[in-house]
Amino acid sequence: MLFLEGIFLERADQGCTPRFLPGEPPTDTDIVVVVQKISRRVICLLRRRGYLDAGLEPPVATGYDPLRDTAPELARTMAASVQQCIAFGEQAGHKVRRIGAGFGSEGEAPKLTGPRCASVHGFSVHANTQIPAHRRDQLERLIRFTTRGAVSLERLAEDTKGDRVYTFTHPWSDGTTGIRLSPLELLEKLAALVPLPHVHLVRYGGCLAPHSHLRGSVIPTPRQQGLDGEEMRRSAPYWTWARKALGYSCSLAQKGF
Repeated sequence: MLFLEGIFLERADQGCTPRFLPGEPPTDTDIVVVVQKISRRVICLLRRRGYLDAGLEPPVATGYDPLRDTAPELARTMAASVQQCIAFGEQAGHKVRRIGAGFGSEGEAPKLTGPRCASVHGFSVHANTQIPAHRRDQLERLIRFTTRGAVSLERLAEDTKGDRVYTFTHPWSDGTTGIRLSPLELLEKLAALVPLPHVHLVRYGGCLAPHSHLRGSVIPTPRQQGLDGEEMRRSAPYWTWARKALGYSCSLAQKGF
């Protein structure tokens, strides 16, 4: 998520454009409170919708899945991906083969993992990245980072046995440095990453929301963004979720995977 570090003060009654009022950056204590609140609310929501047992602590999955009635194969694939298991093939039901020696769980107590970074119950918040005003290049780089693909082809390789080895940029907290997948298992995990139809991948809120009456006053104009007349008239191409998935599959095929 990207947030404005402050608020816009509406001054339409004065005939002026909105004025931005910067806020104070969050403290480590603020981040701990936020991650605890997110953890509690998400778990409560999943319990209300039937995904988690309401009477047990810690939460236990009930097995409820509405997608199972309409797309059972996809539901099985996504469930296995969340549980770090294999859904199909010879290794069905087994855990994904990890690379690297682990040292076990670090516990569930809320803890700070860095400046303005905290984690609890599998939820984590990292809020220590700030973009200075008017640095459009840094903002673009941050947005590209947050919208990057879930899989990097540069870290995917084939071993001598024909399996695909995916190496992580940083080791997991349990010491895992990568995973090993057969070609079928790789396709299974890629299928679980395909967004469901009619699901928005990017959302805007507050004064940046599409229907906000302040949006036109607070976003940069095309001229401020350095766009010429031709680029201003050009609209973004419309790609359906299926077309995006097909394009990614073709990219994998060209890489030999």
